[in-house]
Order: sequence, then structure tokens, then C-alpha cells
Amino acid sequence: MGLLSSSAAKEKLFGFLFKGMDFAEFERKGKGFAAEIAEMLRSDVKFDMDALRDTGARIIVATASVEEWVRPWAIANGVDFVIGTKAEVDDNGRLTGRFSTANCRGAEKATRIREYLISESGSQCEIHAWGNMPDDMAMLEMADFPHSV
Repeated sequence: MGLLSSSAAKEKLFGFLFKGMDFAEFERKGKGFAAEIAEMLRSDVKFDMDALRDTGARIIVATASVEEWVRPWAIANGVDFVIGTKAEVDDNGRLTGRFSTANCRGAEKATRIREYLISESGSQCEIHAWGNMPDDMAMLEMADFPHSV
């Protein structure tokens, strides 16, 4: 309806569902989501990811999802780092219902990847990127080897 941006609507829904939840419980729920990610990931993308890792490449997953829900799957699959939307946690260890970072989508995703790569390597590196959404275009455009899946 155009009343809210998709990022603002996402944060409002996140707050409705999770505001006040203990962060440790939220992380536990993320572990349960790992099986769903495994079912959603295309086998050819997983094959390419594994092949690149076998050459010594660092594997970074950049997602608009909340990091705590992607990280358990990522760790189990040899991913080196997850860049995503971060949930804000208060001083009592509870979710505030807001995000502590911008929603990691579109240009924000590409910006966060660049920032991470500069902080880690300090120099240029070869970037392979896989994306399946219009919001992934900025990330794909920055890649040396973009893969639209």
C-alpha cells in the first residue's frame, strides 16, 4: 500500500513477534531455522560454495535475514562470516523489537560487504556473488563473478 518501506514494515513485524524475548532464546530458535535454510539452498549453489572453500576462499554470507537465524546454518556449512540485519538487545539481554543496523538489503548489503572486506583484507580480492532477488543487484554489480540464481 506504500504506507511503509519494506524495511520499516519488516522491523515492525519483527518487533511484534519478538520484542521482549530473551536474546538467548531467540538464538536457540535460530538453530531450529538451520534445517529450513538447508532445504531452501539450491544444490548447485552449495556445490559452488564448497568448491570455492576447497580452493582456500573465504565464504561470506550476506543476507537481509537476522544474523542469529542464519549463523547456525552458516557455521555448520563452513561459512567464515555472516553479514546480516542485527537485532537490537537491551541491557537486560532482551530484544527491543528494533534493529541495531540498517536492514541488510539492496545497496546496504553491498556497502556492508565492502566494509567487511576492507576491514579484513585491506586490499582488493576476487568476489564471487550469488543472488536471487532484485535487492541483490547492488551486490551482484560489485562482484567480479556475479551469479544470478
